[in-house]
Amino acid sequence: MTHYQKDTQVASDGVPLQRYHWPVEEPRAVMVLVHGMAEYAARYDAFAHALQVQGIAVLAMDLRGHGGSILPEDGPGDFGEGGWQRVCEDILELTQYAQDMYLDIPVILFGHSMGSIFVRAVLMLEPEHYAGMVMMGVTVDRPVRRNLGPVLTGTVAVLTGDKPSPFIDAMTFGSFNKAFEPARTKFDWLSSDPQAVDAYMADPLCGFVSHASLYQNVAAMLLDTLKRENLERIPRQLPVLVLSGDQDPVGMNGKAAQFLQETWSEAGLDIRTVLVPKGRHELLQDVCRDQVTEDILDFMEEIIEKRKG
Repeated sequence: MTHYQKDTQVASDGVPLQRYHWPVEEPRAVMVLVHGMAEYAARYDAFAHALQVQGIAVLAMDLRGHGGSILPEDGPGDFGEGGWQRVCEDILELTQYAQDMYLDIPVILFGHSMGSIFVRAVLMLEPEHYAGMVMMGVTVDRPVRRNLGPVLTGTVAVLTGDKPSPFIDAMTFGSFNKAFEPARTKFDWLSSDPQAVDAYMADPLCGFVSHASLYQNVAAMLLDTLKRENLERIPRQLPVLVLSGDQDPVGMNGKAAQFLQETWSEAGLDIRTVLVPKGRHELLQDVCRDQVTEDILDFMEEIIEKRKG
């Protein structure tokens, strides 16, 4: 049984995007949820429903090139024209939709993995819309690789054409399973729950190899969010929660979260970090999902109560 309503968000450039809504009659807050790479928003149904029963509405969409927003002419894993900046506009348009539907209640941004980079970018563009932000499965990559990332991925796109790139996929994701050898599957790094991993592998909308341009876009966006001048755009008083598994290879086993904690704290931002023991990359699909959900609800409750005061 699913708990969401589905419809279409027609973006300002005319592209149809699959939208999901977990409605609440008299909500206390609304979350705008942004999923990660090679997955889609409906996978967050259980998490969104847990928020829904606590009086928090949730809105999400399948990002361009993902889930129900894959254009037949582009295929999966392609943002299309406009790249990551256009996807940020989509998220801001979804935020406006949320604000029009739910007046005068706090809007909290949530992003997982690639989505955690998008929410940082969106917050740096138009922070005034949001009362708080949650980032999960965060990544910042190693300094040399993140600096060279846009150039390297761009070179691959030029040499091979903008199509699914097994080379970049292997370069970025290929080593993630090493810590879990002998591994049962190639996606053991996602979760310690075998059923969750099997469901991911059986889902045709998950685990695909993205286009070279998408990897290039994500690498460029990551660098942009690390610029000090962009960090300065975030209001000092806006609360931010970071959750990362201490066995998540994408986040360098918690080092990415610690990096964000240190750099954002030095900039005077209100950031707190939770390192989840034995947590892997998809914390909401892992055995720790209930505790992680509770941590997020507690954080949102603080924002709601503060708004009341």
